[in-house]
Amino acid sequence: MLPTAAAQFGSQLRSAACLGSSRHAAGCLWRQTPAKVGVGYQPDTWSAAVCDSALMLDCTAGMEPGDPYTAPMPERSFLDAVARPPRKLRIALMLKDHRGAELHPECLEAVQRAAKLCSSLGHVVEEADPHLDMVALRPMSARISAANTARSCHMRWKALGREPNADDVKAATWAVYQRGLKVSGIEYIEAIAAAHAAGRKIAAFLTNYDVILSTTLAGPPPKLGYFDQNGDVQTFTERVTEYLSVTPLHTQRARQR
Repeated sequence: MLPTAAAQFGSQLRSAACLGSSRHAAGCLWRQTPAKVGVGYQPDTWSAAVCDSALMLDCTAGMEPGDPYTAPMPERSFLDAVARPPRKLRIALMLKDHRGAELHPECLEAVQRAAKLCSSLGHVVEEADPHLDMVALRPMSARISAANTARSCHMRWKALGREPNADDVKAATWAVYQRGLKVSGIEYIEAIAAAHAAGRKIAAFLTNYDVILSTTLAGPPPKLGYFDQNGDVQTFTERVTEYLSVTPLHTQRARQR
C-alpha cells in the first residue's frame, strides 16, 4: 500500500450526480487529511498517519502560476507543526446541521465524544453556529454546479466528437446538465456573489474560533442503491440534499471555483 494518495474534489460532471467530495467518502470510511491550507488547486491528501499528510502538504503547498485563489503560506513546514506541542484551541461545536435540524443519534454521539476528548486535552469547546442560511444558499450552489456540469459535459462530448446524448450519462447528471444550459450569465454571477458572501460570513465567524467541530454527514452510510442516479431524479435530489445538510459548508469554497 502507498502511504498517501490524492483525493480530488471530483469532476464537475460527477459532483452534480453523486456526492461530489472526498469528504463524503471520508465520512463513511476513515482518512487523515489536514486542511488544504496553502495548497491552491492541489487535491486533498489521504493517508494512514498525520505525519504522512503533513509531508505531502509540504511537497504540494503553494500556488501555481495563474491560480486565482491561494492561502497564505505557513510560517513553518506542516511536518514541523506536527512535532510541535499543540496550543490551546478555541473550538466551535456544532450539534445540528446547517438547516438547524437534529443530527442522527450516532453522528451526535460521535461529535460529542470528540468534543469531550478535545476538552480533556485542554482546549476550549463551546457550542456555536455560523448561522448560514443554507436554504437560500442551496439553489445558488446548485446553479454553479449545474453550469459547470454543462461545461464539463460539452468538453467531453467535444473531445469524443459526439453530440450531447442522455445515454452517455446518469439520469441525474443529464437533468443537471439540462438545468445548466438554462443558467444565464446574470444568474451565475449572482450565485457566485452569494457563495462569496457566505465565505466572508464564515471567515468572520472563524476570527473567534480555530476549529469548527461537526459531523461530516447527517447520518450513517446508507445502503447501496439509496442514491440511485438512474432512478427518479427528484427523489435522488431530495435524498442528497438531506444527507449533505452539513458538508456543503465545507465544500462551498471549492464550489466557488
